Amino acid sequence: MFAEHITGKEPHPVLAMPSQKILERVSLEDQEVMWASRREAMLRMEASPLSSGYEPVSWARADKALAEFRREHPVGVLIFLVLGGHRAGKTEWRSKRTVQGLFGNADYKVWACQATQEASREAQQVPIYKYLPPEYKAESGKLRKGRKLKVNYTPWGGFTEDVFAVENRFGGTSECRFKFYSMDPRSLEGAEINEVWCDEEASLEWLEACLFRLVSRNGILFITFTPRWGYTQTVKALLSGAVTLEEGQTDVELLAVRDANGRVISSRTVPLVQENLAVAIPGHTAKGRIVYFHSCENPFPLGNWANMKETLRGASEDKILTTAYGVPTKSMMSLFPMFKDSVHVVSVNRFREIEKGGGIWYHFLDPCSGRNWFQIWIFLDGLNRAFVAGESPSFGHQSAYIPGVGDPGPWAVASGKADGDMGDGQKEWGWGFSRYLEEIDRMERLLGGGESENRPATYREPLSRTDGTLGSRNVTAAQKITVAARWIDARYGNARKTSEERSVTTIEELSELGMEFFAAPSEKYIDGGREGGTGSIRMINDRLFYDVQRPVDLTNTPKLFVVETCPNTIWALKEWTGRDGGEGACKDPVDCLRMYVLSGVGFVDEAMLTPRKPWSAQFVR
Repeated sequence: MFAEHITGKEPHPVLAMPSQKILERVSLEDQEVMWASRREAMLRMEASPLSSGYEPVSWARADKALAEFRREHPVGVLIFLVLGGHRAGKTEWRSKRTVQGLFGNADYKVWACQATQEASREAQQVPIYKYLPPEYKAESGKLRKGRKLKVNYTPWGGFTEDVFAVENRFGGTSECRFKFYSMDPRSLEGAEINEVWCDEEASLEWLEACLFRLVSRNGILFITFTPRWGYTQTVKALLSGAVTLEEGQTDVELLAVRDANGRVISSRTVPLVQENLAVAIPGHTAKGRIVYFHSCENPFPLGNWANMKETLRGASEDKILTTAYGVPTKSMMSLFPMFKDSVHVVSVNRFREIEKGGGIWYHFLDPCSGRNWFQIWIFLDGLNRAFVAGESPSFGHQSAYIPGVGDPGPWAVASGKADGDMGDGQKEWGWGFSRYLEEIDRMERLLGGGESENRPATYREPLSRTDGTLGSRNVTAAQKITVAARWIDARYGNARKTSEERSVTTIEELSELGMEFFAAPSEKYIDGGREGGTGSIRMINDRLFYDVQRPVDLTNTPKLFVVETCPNTIWALKEWTGRDGGEGACKDPVDCLRMYVLSGVGFVDEAMLTPRKPWSAQFVR
């Protein structure tokens, strides 16, 4: 807008027009005063957006989340990711806060990063210049004041040499430099900065280089973009393991929840704030917080949301989530796109309540040479719902602690590979069969209540060591779960090897040590794309399925859940793509789930199998 053309009577995104009833009640003179006041407000917002500009509700949400995040973690480089829909205001928010940071802090150093110089000038330099105070915008575009201030700007060329400096409120100089992803990240060495702002998605290599530059000043890496390319490696690294702290509602006309009869009863929920305390960027394990900006929260430009909403009618759910709400979808990469924390992950307390209703336990083991064995315990309730209630190794909670090992750490971590990299949990401990049987026993006591506050006193149990000597161990008298059947990967379990001049299999050796395993059924193809679509991946997806347009209840429920104390299994369900083949870092938890679906196990009511009268009585007439 130009000042000479503004009358105060124009439509405006946030300054409401006075109603016709109000206009009819006041004199013409008073009407002119109203229009003049409205015109003045419009001009003030246009001329000085730094002090008088409108701020959407999403900005307050981001400010609050950032302040809380730094207060909770005062030391260490933090990652603050803003994912937003198209025209959601994420770039405007960071532009204004960057300018405020330059003026409000002593010797503040900022890097503003974009894909190319041209993109930087259009997407970052224009809004940053807009938020500079009016006194910094000389008519010539050039403003200098000794060594403390340098602002040379033109609309077509951006800031001269891609840098500007301002005098901060402490009398010193703060500086902003613009960098481009087309540069070699190795050229970024040497600088010490307070803030890096990456607008649009950057590679993991670039993020790694930026994080190192922030260490000495305890800085923050800001990242803002719309995840239009879906669940990329960068998005995967930032979001893998993220926990949702706050949710919001979508527009019911775009994403509705319906009842069994197809009637709309509410709108879908989407995340507003998430937290990931283990962002796995190569060379770093950083803490990150994620805030979502929804397009409907930004009224600029005039008619923004109304136009977008009309455009998205009839679009796919993935496109709506990404374009309007900034939520990346995994359907193009993950082989389990239905898996969702809020639906499929249950708390320990909820699982204990379900367990009280009765059920049956099964154990699935995936042994392997060169890394630790991975195993899960599944509980099936009377509705034939399966709950992955235990895993070993695990990490990040009290029950994950293993005597002699400690907390093993994650089984897999995000990386440039499609299925991640090997985590500390996979690195071999050098265990033999007897030690693994001890771990199985320990886990089954924990699952049976061994972690309760009123646990019984311990006692000594005889133990045969792998070297043939005898010893003992402390064991609690806690009740163990009763496992109905155990399954082991058939290729490893049936592989024959020579031991003490005889040929034996792993299944036979475990049997001799007192634990019986079945060889799990195998399949030639696992993806369900061949052999009639009976692959185990499709079978797992069948158990994860529910109607996303209806509330989750007993008439619309998945058949496979994971208890929150099984983070490795949860991570694998979110991240496994199969693209790394047999060497995939998170494949082992998936292999255990494949054993479960292929074994065909289900709930068995033992009371129904108990004879009503002695076996011989059937012959009495």
